[in-house]
Amino acid sequence: MKTITVALGVALVVLVGLGRMSAQSGYDLFQQALTAERADGNLAGALTLYRRVVSEFAGDRPLVARALVRLGDGYEKLGDPQARAVFERVVREFADQVESAAQARTRLAALREPSTGPPTMTTRRVRSPDQWKFGGSTDGRYLTYTESRTGHLAVHDLATSDSRRFANKGPSDPEDSGAWAEESVISPDGRQVAYAFCCAGATPGNYDVRLVPVTAAASGAPPRVLYSNENVSYVEVQDWSPDGKHILAAVATKDRSNQIVLIAAADGSARVLKTLDWRWPEARFSPDGRTIAYDIPLKPDSLDRDIFALAADGRRETTMVENPATDRVLGWAPDGRWLLFGSDRTGSPAAWALEVVEGRPQGSPVLIKADIGDMTPIGSTRSGALYYLLPTNPQDVYIASLDIAAGRVTVPPVPVNPRLLGGGKSSAAWSPDGEELAYVLDGVARIRSIGTDEERLLSNGVRVDTRFGRLHWSPDGRFLLATGTDRQRPGLYRIDARTGAADPLVRNDGGDARPSGVWSADGKAIVYALRNAIHVRDLETGQDREIYRPAVPSLIRKLALAPDGQWLTVASSRQIDRAGKPAIDLDVLVIPLTGGEPRTVVTLRTEYRFDEPDDLAALEWAPDGNHLLYSWNNELWTIPATGGDARKLELPSTTPWSASISVHPDGRRIAFTTGEPKDEVWVMENFWPAPGAAR
Repeated sequence: MKTITVALGVALVVLVGLGRMSAQSGYDLFQQALTAERADGNLAGALTLYRRVVSEFAGDRPLVARALVRLGDGYEKLGDPQARAVFERVVREFADQVESAAQARTRLAALREPSTGPPTMTTRRVRSPDQWKFGGSTDGRYLTYTESRTGHLAVHDLATSDSRRFANKGPSDPEDSGAWAEESVISPDGRQVAYAFCCAGATPGNYDVRLVPVTAAASGAPPRVLYSNENVSYVEVQDWSPDGKHILAAVATKDRSNQIVLIAAADGSARVLKTLDWRWPEARFSPDGRTIAYDIPLKPDSLDRDIFALAADGRRETTMVENPATDRVLGWAPDGRWLLFGSDRTGSPAAWALEVVEGRPQGSPVLIKADIGDMTPIGSTRSGALYYLLPTNPQDVYIASLDIAAGRVTVPPVPVNPRLLGGGKSSAAWSPDGEELAYVLDGVARIRSIGTDEERLLSNGVRVDTRFGRLHWSPDGRFLLATGTDRQRPGLYRIDARTGAADPLVRNDGGDARPSGVWSADGKAIVYALRNAIHVRDLETGQDREIYRPAVPSLIRKLALAPDGQWLTVASSRQIDRAGKPAIDLDVLVIPLTGGEPRTVVTLRTEYRFDEPDDLAALEWAPDGNHLLYSWNNELWTIPATGGDARKLELPSTTPWSASISVHPDGRRIAFTTGEPKDEVWVMENFWPAPGAAR
């Protein structure tokens, strides 16, 4: 969600070292040409070097094809008619170099059919990565990101498809530690990357801001901790000031306030521009550095956001977009004349542009593109292109008939809502009478009647978080129990299954841990896990009783109550050392609610992953109360609750089981969530309106 802020000089500092060759190699000569063209602005010198690559390294066909495309592009910029001949040569002689030939054909088509009007707006997919937390460059060539498997910061060259990991996490962070890079932004001069970093060293939940040279992608230079504050519980870097002197960040403090902060790139000193109580801002610098546009929600019980402009010195603020809709800042036009924002004011997400003069709105917003989807901006290039993320969420809730005793599916899975496939559904849960199924979509709980296919939304300002456990129905079917946040602090909520009204039952008033829990058999208490312990809370008296605390710190998740209400099963994972490397031992435990020692049903072992502490996606009791069901590595298993041999159930090979499992009261049907949501990188070009379009 970061603004793309790297100068053209990144061509040199990133690519040097991505493929070390001799000083006289064609590769190095090509890099010198790129540097001359993009960093130094010496187009004539660059063309001389591209011609040398073509003549001196004729045997390297991929490199020569790339050099010819750059040569033709340079001629075209100069208005030199040689451009057409160069592109024709690429198409004719280098058809086997697919990417270069495609670029040449595109340029030839443009040369043969000169435009009679403004360029047509286009959107195109750039790549479909298995990464997250993207930033990028103002020339639209580079993406920085966090590796989803390791937590390392890395850079990707969109032109060559080369990727390179930055040095390491830091001197205090072991290579395989559970620490990770968050959002990243590249400095305007292309020399440094600023990024937030979580869980540095041995301090749980600690966040800081780090700087790493872009050249570290090749040289191995370590990052430098720029900013650290013991009162900060979360920080997100969002932009650089255009002069490269400050990093714009949003900061959450441990006293539950949020701030817009400028961090000096020279010494890490921080200046608070605005304090925003519980509201979280998303902010972007204007190209002249005088204005910061940001969006925030206005009410704690609404997802709607409005947009404001804050002077860079923090002294003046202007309302930019005020509307009963969700309005989000997407970016600025290169000349600062237009502010691009996303809004669902017409019923679905669309991109709009607002004309801005001297930091103030002018006229009415102009519709740029309808139906943009759930767009998350990465940033704008100097040419005016917008890079953004679009989620591809194949995750969905399915219902299947299952013979648990025989270990096979009797009726293949079907989606719970065929008219609303995908979209990121999660956390399936059958009602006690089996007539309704609850699930979560976009952080909001929904309840679907199986007999009538009617659905109702339980919208209440609480955003449900299913990473820590699924929804659970109260025994009388009146309420749901869900982990979530009301934008102030996380907690465990009781949600009325009819009205949607939400009451916090457990609040986490320190740190960022999320409680998860289940109802007791009589509905008069809840059993919940928080801060490395399991408690029972009497809902009438509010009294807590601790029933389990592991001997070593462990992550406790996936709580499920036995049908007789006497036993609780949980997944308890702990980091260990295995053959000198971090690893995870995950214990499936059965704990007596009346007190006593837990028993270990099975121990599952896996390698350490920073983003997922284990691969146990779901845990549930079978209706007979004698067996447990669990999803492990996309396979569904059953095991006696007293321990013993686990058995893999015979399932369709195309059905990965994950996220949640809920067995119907009749014991013959099962609801489950499957699929893995991912993001795709897209770019939108040629979309800025003409001057005066807002009037």
